[in-house]
Amino acid sequence: MNIQSAENLISSKTKAIIPVHLYGHPADMPEIMLLAKKNGLYVIEDAAPSIGSEIAGKKTGSFGHISGFSFQGAKILVTGEGGMLVSNDEDIFNKAKLLGDHGRDPSKPLTAIEIGYKYKMSNIQAALGLAQIERVNELITRKRQINACYRDNLDSLDTVNVSCELPNCKSNNWMTSIEIIDSDNNKRDQIMKSLKDNNVDSRPVFSPMSSLPMFTRKEENPVAYRIGTSAINIPSGHNLTQDQIDHVCDVLIQIL
Repeated sequence: MNIQSAENLISSKTKAIIPVHLYGHPADMPEIMLLAKKNGLYVIEDAAPSIGSEIAGKKTGSFGHISGFSFQGAKILVTGEGGMLVSNDEDIFNKAKLLGDHGRDPSKPLTAIEIGYKYKMSNIQAALGLAQIERVNELITRKRQINACYRDNLDSLDTVNVSCELPNCKSNNWMTSIEIIDSDNNKRDQIMKSLKDNNVDSRPVFSPMSSLPMFTRKEENPVAYRIGTSAINIPSGHNLTQDQIDHVCDVLIQIL
């Protein structure tokens, strides 16, 4: 999230800022928190894929008023589905617990006091998640090793930029992404097809939300639009072998 772009979008209707730690790379939370304080706004961290990522030694998800993590099957720490909401605000935390448990009064068994939802994780999913927390540092270390291998192998390729950390940040490198310089949707799609023909899966980096058809208000976010049409995610599973990483890189170099 670019701070100036975010500030330009604040209006009298704005209630909160929702920065995304995209693919595990931390957003500039210190500056975002200052912007929110200046304008009396809440900050909701979309920390979905960023478990273990850091800014100046402080974990993502610990800056905002509320933060959400995802444990969906492709993430580093998984429970199949579900996630985790965290907050230092006791009122917000208790309200979330109330809404997530059918709107039931915690002091009176099975007594609903407002309309709520069922967002409880199963016991089996929770046990799986707790077991993975015990080895989360091992999983993050492997993800960072994979990203480093890609950067080393593709360093000589002047037609791509490989995702890397901002200063003073530590990314968990959930996914390694590459930007194809001077590309567009058509060229990116052709490259992804060539990768698939060589037994390498990939997927496009997320498009900007304002580009989606359900949002009629369009914004001037040139970096997000550039990345959204020219970048792809390459294989990043923590069980990749060195030979598999080398194969991905060899195919990319051959194509590009």
